[in-house]
Amino acid sequence: VPVIAPFPVKNSLSYDNVFYSYPSDKEQRERILAYLEKKFVNENIIIIADAENKAVEEKIKARFPDAKIVKIKEEKKNIAINLEKLATLFSEEEENWVFLETENPKLVSSVSSILNSIYTKEVKVKMFTTNRNKGFENDVISNAHLSNLNFTYPSAYREISNNSFVKRYKKRFGDSPDKYAVRGFDLTYDILLKLAYKNNLFEASKVIGSTEYNGNGFNYIKKGNQGYQNTSSYIMSYDDMRIIQIKE
Repeated sequence: VPVIAPFPVKNSLSYDNVFYSYPSDKEQRERILAYLEKKFVNENIIIIADAENKAVEEKIKARFPDAKIVKIKEEKKNIAINLEKLATLFSEEEENWVFLETENPKLVSSVSSILNSIYTKEVKVKMFTTNRNKGFENDVISNAHLSNLNFTYPSAYREISNNSFVKRYKKRFGDSPDKYAVRGFDLTYDILLKLAYKNNLFEASKVIGSTEYNGNGFNYIKKGNQGYQNTSSYIMSYDDMRIIQIKE
């Protein structure tokens, strides 16, 4: 019996009948690093990662060996960066790419504010992360700062326009669908269409490749005896106070 996991699964379910519909952090991280590796010319890369993300720092460093590392001073209640030392790492000749890897909203707010102040006509700065977690969604973080920095990140879903699904949803429920409603619809629709094609989800997944609906894409790859992993994700970016999908 096929089992569908609609959202990230924290514990390990080592069953070959599970469809992990939410792309893993690993898949999303690989997506944006591969994209930036292709885009890289000679940008000045800076990595800011807290203690919990040192492994991620190493992965980025492996892709970009010349990247500069910013040390963070972490205490029980405070987390800080040496501003004077940070300022010396930026280039006026090349565009500066700053990776921020953390789940701490205070650090996100602080770093985005600092980078926004550093950004000038002479010093171009863009901010990235390989994992846009809840730390980036806190109210203390300025969307204006993120927009100025063209904050770019991998995502399991994309923003949707006012399409027919949104219009029908508004008419029925009186409000716009959130990302959970969109995902619920897309996931169910994907399963039903595959079953309509072949009344066996395992067999259908062998034949049908990538599919895409309102805000979500699905491309299941069999991972040995660990089920089927969705490898479809997006790269999103803040641009002029909007969140847009980057076409690769």
